[in-house]
Amino acid sequence: MPPRVVCVIVLATAALARAELAPSVPTTAELQQKFETADAELERANAEAVARIDCRADMPADVRRAWRTAMDRTQDAWRRYRDLDCKDGARYRGWGPGAGDRIARMSWECLEAVTRARIAVVQEQTKQIHCAPSP
Repeated sequence: MPPRVVCVIVLATAALARAELAPSVPTTAELQQKFETADAELERANAEAVARIDCRADMPADVRRAWRTAMDRTQDAWRRYRDLDCKDGARYRGWGPGAGDRIARMSWECLEAVTRARIAVVQEQTKQIHCAPSP
């Protein structure tokens, strides 16, 4: 076997061995997909909370409406906080040489983690909303 072929085989084998030993790192697109999945779960959790508010027949309609409005405003404020912290904040936390991909990864990881934490909060609060029949 010619030396050039042997060299290519050795290099290819070494590259494969390194790839097998290295932990699998999700791509930026995979991280984005994980966030989008979490964001959809958050929307479902919020919809469940609204449904629980709407089933409070013991409350006047205007009180339920005000509660939903307050919940919407809270969620909007939370989203602004999340986006500022995870998108803008990642620019500074990931600053340095070759920062482009690192910043994108940090941003998507942050967005998913913070959204999953919010899901837990919304679900816990929703458990405390009990449907009540009309008086």
